[in-house]
Formats: sequence, C-alpha cells, structure tokens
Amino acid sequence: MSTNIQQNSNKSGRITGRKYSNPNASDQKIIDMTNQFYLEISKNILSEREFEIMEKILIEKCPLEELSQKYEVGIDRIRQIYRNTLHKVKIISGLLQEITRLKAKRNQLRKKYASEYKKLSKKNIQCLEVSMLSKKISNSCFPFSGRLWSILETMELETMEDLCSIPIRDYLKYRGFKTKCITEFIQFIEFENIEDQFDEFYEFKKKYFPSSK
Repeated sequence: MSTNIQQNSNKSGRITGRKYSNPNASDQKIIDMTNQFYLEISKNILSEREFEIMEKILIEKCPLEELSQKYEVGIDRIRQIYRNTLHKVKIISGLLQEITRLKAKRNQLRKKYASEYKKLSKKNIQCLEVSMLSKKISNSCFPFSGRLWSILETMELETMEDLCSIPIRDYLKYRGFKTKCITEFIQFIEFENIEDQFDEFYEFKKKYFPSSK
C-alpha cells in the first residue's frame, strides 16, 4: 500500500497521508487513483462495512467524527477498522506481487526448457521409428492373403525398413501386384502405422483406393 494511505490523523479527526501533507491537484489525483485501485483489488476480502468506511476515508476524505456518528461507533473503532483493513490490503498486495514473480519465473523456465523438450521429443520419435522399422514383416498381426505374402517373399523383404525403402509406386512394377494386392498393401501399411515412411502414400491411396475413408 502506498504511503499516502498509511494511518495518520489530525486534530479534526481526518486521516491524512504522511508523505503528501499538502498535495497539489495533480498529486491528489494520483493518490485518489491509487487508493481506488487498492480498494478495488481488496473488494472481495473486505466486508461491505469495511469497504464503505475505507472508501469514505480514502476517496471522500470524510472526517472520523462524521464516520463515527454515521456508523454509531467510537473514533477508536474507526481507526481499528482502518488499521485492520490496511493490513488485509497489504497481504493481498504481497500475494499479487508473489504471483507476478512466480508467473515470470514460470515463463522463464518454459523458455529455457522448451528447446530441450523438443529435442527430447524428437529423439523419442526417432527411437520409436527405428524400433518400428526394425520389426520383421513376419511378426505382423496383419491377416495377409496368400498372394500378397507370396509377392513379399519373392521380393525378399524381411523388415518394415526393407518395405519402406522401395518407393510405393515401384510396387506396381512387380508381377502379380494388381488391384486386390494394392488394396491389401495399403491396408497393411495403415495397420502398421507406417504411412509417413512413404513419400507419396496419400496420393497413391487416393488414386488406387479411392473408396477408402
């Protein structure tokens, strides 16, 4: 809380600021805006009565005697409410500053480790791809037809890597690789999730297996 709203009362019962004993119009406007700001951020933690009293003291510059009469309490009680409310506001201000500091720290850490996370993710993907490509075709759970299986054996393809090393359109050059085999081959590739290992897979699928979803 700024120094302009710290407790200080004169003989008339009015609470004034220690730093701004005789503020000019410009200074007073800044003081009022600051006080209004702190009142607003404290609204949810103050009772309706506390908020009214603080607003009349800080914004309306109401003398303590007038407040004492209005709320039917002693001047000392008004001062006590003022001190207690300032304490609450001070705590909230401290919490807001801590939240701001923690957010800045969080953003700093995010920026620091973002590149490392990307590298780690890329490394994990690469390891997964290596593991996937080293898998033997014979270990696949896909229900091959005798025709397609015979063609793959004739081509001496043992692993997924062997399979993916051949451009997908080149498979059409092999004898017996016709419509049914093409459809089954596309289904096998999707079953093993290796579509992205072929540069033109999606164009190939659209042309030779247009009815698929």
